[in-house]
Amino acid sequence: REVPVVVRVGWAVAGDDPPAAPSTTVSMDSDTFVALAMGRAVAEELADSIALEGDTDLGGRVVANFNMMI
Repeated sequence: REVPVVVRVGWAVAGDDPPAAPSTTVSMDSDTFVALAMGRAVAEELADSIALEGDTDLGGRVVANFNMMI
């Protein structure tokens, strides 16, 4: 499943369509997504399951800060 995310006024929001020229593209399977989002692993541990395209520095910062658990 592809979920386009756009940053608007400093906040990430799910978009309907991907931008024509995204700054970065981050791809991963759902298991990797859940592990990162739930704080069960860090990006370095799952690097083989994460693909970055475009601005890889930006993409790396995104996955390094992917934990959504409070």
